[in-house]
Amino acid sequence: MTIGKGLFRQKGGNVFYIRRRVPLDLVDRFGRKFFQSTTGTSDFASAKRVGAGIWERWGREFEDARSLGAGPHASIEDVTTAIENWRRRECSEAAGLLQPNPSAPVTMTRGGWAALVGGPGQSVALDMSMIQETAPVIGHGVEAWARRYFEDRPDLSRERATPHATAILLGRLQPAARDLEGWRDIDGFDDALEAAARAGGLISVMPAVVVAVARPKFVQAWLEVVQHHEAARSRAVAFLEALDAQAALPSSVTVAASPEAYQPREGDRTVAEVIEKFQIEKRREIGGEAVDRRYAHIFQALKETLGGAKPIRAVTRDDCRDVRNFLERVPASARKKWPALTLAEATAKADEIDAKAADKVVKRLAPNTVRSYLVNLSAVLNWSVDEKYIAENPIKGLIPAKEDSVKREDFSAEELTLIFSALEPERERHGWKFWLPALATYSGARLGELCQARVRDHRQIGDVHYLVLTEFDETGRRINGKKLKTAPSQRNLPIHSDLIAAGFLDYVATRPADGLLFDVRITKGRSASHYTSKWWGAFLDSIGLVDPSKTAHGFRHGFRNAARRAGIADSFVDALGGWAAKGEAARYGDRERVPELAREMERIGFGAFRLPGMPQEK
Repeated sequence: MTIGKGLFRQKGGNVFYIRRRVPLDLVDRFGRKFFQSTTGTSDFASAKRVGAGIWERWGREFEDARSLGAGPHASIEDVTTAIENWRRRECSEAAGLLQPNPSAPVTMTRGGWAALVGGPGQSVALDMSMIQETAPVIGHGVEAWARRYFEDRPDLSRERATPHATAILLGRLQPAARDLEGWRDIDGFDDALEAAARAGGLISVMPAVVVAVARPKFVQAWLEVVQHHEAARSRAVAFLEALDAQAALPSSVTVAASPEAYQPREGDRTVAEVIEKFQIEKRREIGGEAVDRRYAHIFQALKETLGGAKPIRAVTRDDCRDVRNFLERVPASARKKWPALTLAEATAKADEIDAKAADKVVKRLAPNTVRSYLVNLSAVLNWSVDEKYIAENPIKGLIPAKEDSVKREDFSAEELTLIFSALEPERERHGWKFWLPALATYSGARLGELCQARVRDHRQIGDVHYLVLTEFDETGRRINGKKLKTAPSQRNLPIHSDLIAAGFLDYVATRPADGLLFDVRITKGRSASHYTSKWWGAFLDSIGLVDPSKTAHGFRHGFRNAARRAGIADSFVDALGGWAAKGEAARYGDRERVPELAREMERIGFGAFRLPGMPQEK
């Protein structure tokens, strides 16, 4: 009795079965007119669910059969036989045997696909008769064999250590041999499987379901082949080294500097793989445009100096120095000047131009630009440490100190008066343009810290008002996208009474309770203060403060200088400004210590400067 879509019960039985007709154009290929299977249950609801999955699987097999086109399809036995043929030939060649001589290719009978799904059919195995010759041993033609080995394979390394690419592949194949899903970690795995099957004599097409079943067999075969070939290469290297040692003169015996030895292990990642995984992670965090802008140069430099195939664990401090030295020679705006050239080619072109001129005419990357790229490299390596790809960051301590392009200075009382007189009209139109610089003046906070401050970060203890500068909300959860520069940047910041007297709390009351304290533009992938800093620079130019030493950082310098003039202890200054905590400073992050910080904050002043809006002194 048929029930529902393809479901039926056999006469006198309770278990449900499912049947589906094979399309007419595929009957010959499958060798049957119907597919039939048990659902394994007598419960109708369960049978519908199980039957739906079987029905869909059959549908995919129909689509797969059509997509492969005309011609015979390989069975599982055909493919595994071909893989075994390939394995035996490769291992035999590596072991010093003559190459196999298959007498006939693997063919496919008309019922091949039927054999896969349970119908009649037979597979054809290869005749793998082989002629063996003596494997090389010491004293029996070994020199000729070893030299011929490398003559026939000029691209192979003659170093004793396992080549990086081989080590990485072994590190993938070994865990894949234990884990059925491990093959997914090997790039181009299915392509390699097909190539091996073809090399083993297979001429018929491989359905996806056959490939899926053959993967474990191929993992084992591939691992054995790689091991045999590396053993043969190592043996040839050892033979030649022994022969060279036999002929060595005493004067040739020297002591070489010992490099930091790299020992391959399972799970090793290449430089290219780490870059790809880091990009994926960072694109999710800050967006693709920001990742390209921030990291593209260092990624390209890494690939050109180290090579993408190098294991990340094999990267040494000397490698990092090579990257640094390379970047110092790269022309500024190389991609704009020579978009078709690699960085190395652009550098060579710049060197050529310089050689023809009396003085250098091609500008190279500025020291601070090189430093920024190295900082980004350090970020990649730190991420690699976190991901357990490497044990430590090899560039640590190699990044040069930042060079100030100009000496930053604070704003004088007269300059503060000029600034806030010009900003006073903005109090009503764009309040943030007045109050953000005012808060920066009286707190020494970084623009990025203030741009990210929220209205709910305003708190009160008794009569003391303060801001909580933090990356976490009231429940202790990290606020998505919020980032402060350092750990000490997270602090409680008392609000100076001059700000309150000028109307700051009235401004706060106008802001949406669940919004930012200042209505500034913040975009993903750029620093929180990016657009505010641009506005501030243009504003200073508009009022005649064009000295490059006058920047938004001048507020921070000015606050520290004002605190020192007031005789405030360094521990309090560090705690208020979020500088690296020293001694007692680290203790003032507690909420209970805010009144102490507020008392010290009130001692800070800026001479004759008075913030517009403050009551006139009597």
